[in-house]
Amino acid sequence: MAKSYEAIMLRSIRKQVGITQKEMANLFGLGVNQIYNWETDQTQMRAATLIMIVEYYNLDFTVLLNEARDEISPTSAR
Repeated sequence: MAKSYEAIMLRSIRKQVGITQKEMANLFGLGVNQIYNWETDQTQMRAATLIMIVEYYNLDFTVLLNEARDEISPTSAR
């Protein structure tokens, strides 16, 4: 099963800023299991939470979305 856009984007954000799941969880007042579950698609995160994290790091949501799209379907045209 393919990962969701949210899972791919969250992991990408974490890797870009160079933090662990535990560090991200602590920063946003979440449990490390919650971050893990989101990244592995065991639970789905709310869009508002993803937007909050993107804005916190001042990242470009469109770029992250396009990267996730490319990972899910590398041959799809934009």
